[in-house]
Amino acid sequence: ARVWKEVEDVQHGLYQSGVFKSGIGFNQFEKQFSKESGFVSYWDNVAKAPYLYHAAKKEFATFDNEQSLHEKVAYMKKHQLGGIMFWELGNDAFSNGLLQVIHTSITQSK
Repeated sequence: ARVWKEVEDVQHGLYQSGVFKSGIGFNQFEKQFSKESGFVSYWDNVAKAPYLYHAAKKEFATFDNEQSLHEKVAYMKKHQLGGIMFWELGNDAFSNGLLQVIHTSITQSK
């Protein structure tokens, strides 16, 4: 995830400007973005991607999850692209992570 601060609560931060705060690896999501953390989950149907917004802190987080990766792989297949890329394998969950989602999405119904 990429987390932005000073993001106004317009559309729960979606498409608003902000100041980069930090990056969070998928392997840290449960700790950083638990329900108790104050972040609320939303879906951007245009980008086909999830995002989180913390109204009190005015923080916005954008990232990929299982659903968005299924969407990206479907796009790749539909347009007959040669593959898909991702950042930082070391930030994925050790097991049942996003790399597994990519693999499963690519290999199912070829």
